[in-house]
Amino acid sequence: MSKIQEKLDILWGTTVKEFNIDHKNHRIDLKTVAIDNGVETNYEVVFEDVISYCWVNDSGNGRLSTEEWNYVDLTAVHHIAEASITLKGNYIDQYVGLPNILLEMWNSILLIEAKRLKVNNDNIQLAK
Repeated sequence: MSKIQEKLDILWGTTVKEFNIDHKNHRIDLKTVAIDNGVETNYEVVFEDVISYCWVNDSGNGRLSTEEWNYVDLTAVHHIAEASITLKGNYIDQYVGLPNILLEMWNSILLIEAKRLKVNNDNIQLAK
């Protein structure tokens, strides 16, 4: 298991309280909370220098359901090294994404390519 993954594991199962994509500043911010034996632990998660991201709402025909969620849990949080987002078609095939983080929320995924990640005060280098 990578050192990055070890640092991400604390976010597994946390509930997302706030979620913001800031295109202007190339950031994705999450505020999450874990409750363990009645004790709340809050996490501020900031992806900095975001290069690309892709949201996929479920798989198959389930992706067409856009019902509002009552709450959002991080079902999985993974550091990934061998993924790519490739677009096909005139003009758009020049764009590519190489995500290094996968966030699973229910049956949906958010793939993020970012240079740095902060979890509370812990700075994590993801890419150069």
